[in-house]
Amino acid sequence: MFNLPFVYDVVLHVLESLRVNALKSSLIIVSVGIGVMALVLGLTFSQTLSRSLVWQFENLGSNTLTVSSYLPLSEQLKGNKAIINHGEYEMIKNAVSKQTANVTPIISINQAVVRFQDKSIQPSAIGTTFSYMKMRSRFVEKGRFINDADNSQRRRSVVIGKTVAEDLSLGEAVGQYITINNEWFIVVGVLAEKGNLLGIDLDELIIMPYQTSQSLLGNGVEQDVLIQMNVNDVSSVASLRNHIVQLLREQHNLAQYQENDFKVETTDELLSTFNSVLKIVSITLICVVGLSLIVASVGMTNIFLLSINERTNEIGLMMAIGAGRKFISSLFIIESSVLTTIGGVVGLFFGYLLALFASLALPEKYVIEFPVSMGIYTVTFCFLLGLLVSLLPASKACTLSPSCALSK
Repeated sequence: MFNLPFVYDVVLHVLESLRVNALKSSLIIVSVGIGVMALVLGLTFSQTLSRSLVWQFENLGSNTLTVSSYLPLSEQLKGNKAIINHGEYEMIKNAVSKQTANVTPIISINQAVVRFQDKSIQPSAIGTTFSYMKMRSRFVEKGRFINDADNSQRRRSVVIGKTVAEDLSLGEAVGQYITINNEWFIVVGVLAEKGNLLGIDLDELIIMPYQTSQSLLGNGVEQDVLIQMNVNDVSSVASLRNHIVQLLREQHNLAQYQENDFKVETTDELLSTFNSVLKIVSITLICVVGLSLIVASVGMTNIFLLSINERTNEIGLMMAIGAGRKFISSLFIIESSVLTTIGGVVGLFFGYLLALFASLALPEKYVIEFPVSMGIYTVTFCFLLGLLVSLLPASKACTLSPSCALSK
């Protein structure tokens, strides 16, 4: 057991050592602090993104089914292609009409070039129907959303996001004419602001009528249609999903042994997929930061080993006046643990501070949270890292011979 005078003496010597070796101490604190700060920032933002994903998918509801084409990467590399075409959309819509509401087709218009006067941008552009507004909670702030008449008459009308309106400097956007792939369109509405998700600007969007998008892309070319629907009864989601799977397998002439070239997913499954990706990113980040801390720990071990060589006379003198091996080893162990713990606290502080400043630029729904458990685990890890780093230097210091140490 360490008695109080012993601990007091050790602490005094450690504080004096930190003062004398201020530069080395600062380097250790900075190296640990940077690693911890990177870890805190990464984990904080991954948790924030995870919560924002939940918020986005909650808008869809647990009764939502999404039908999309799918092929493994290996099949894509072979040149194979899978699509859900317009005919299959109509087939599914008719088959599930009594059990669903808001069956919504969505066509992505890749590389849409949008121009207004001398401004030119390439935002995300889709073709869809009126039901998209309720399905995705994309309501308009000005003007109106596209309606059934726009679709049936293939009107060249569009609803745009705030970012599009700002980038094109449209001013009062409703009523303005823009060109999309050299075709004229009139802006009939501006969407309410949504913000960013996973670095994607949700307001950099143009929505046009579904049938208009088909004619824009070419009626002779089959377009890949993503289908979303709200099931009236949540308890029938599974059975309806199986029914759609069977319909598409028959339509695509898939043998029993062949895998589906499409996906029919619930909201929970979509959220689980995104969260799995985020989890992999978080684990990768932890591994990278952990590796950097290991490299830093090797550097710290070398610093302490060099410190022993520089302080050989001091160690020999302490041994000559009666300091035991326990006292000598305690000096290095406590000094190392104090430095790494201070580095951890500094990293936590600046990591939290940077996350707080970054949150000011994010929409209100992206609430930055800083779990107390993260702080406790981080400081504990840094303390244990200090113990581990100091074992070799402490062992070397306490085995020095007093006579040899004093002669150097």
